[in-house]
Amino acid sequence: MPEIDAKFDGLAESYDRTRPRYPAELFGPVVESLRDTRSPLVVDAGAGTGIALETLLPLLPSTAAVHAVDISSDMVTRGRSKFPDVHWMVGTAEDYLAERGSVDALIAAQAYQWMDRARF
Repeated sequence: MPEIDAKFDGLAESYDRTRPRYPAELFGPVVESLRDTRSPLVVDAGAGTGIALETLLPLLPSTAAVHAVDISSDMVTRGRSKFPDVHWMVGTAEDYLAERGSVDALIAAQAYQWMDRARF
């Protein structure tokens, strides 16, 4: 896999400031799918600075555990400062998911094109 992380390192502040945000309606089906799950685990794969989480977190049940993984340490550092209650990890979504096993909901907002789709 190419050095994708290098493409994003050093860009977190600008990325977070200028990237378009997501409408709440986009996450409606995700939130609805968790309605009967007592303590859902939600994963943002390729989370960047947590832009999708800005919209998703307020919609989730208070019992949800949220994990975010991104290949860029700069993006994770920025995301962690915005959402300290989210469990942030630096690494690939593919490796995280292989180790984790199952999750209750998985999002990959504007990140899937960077991933090894067969592994994901």
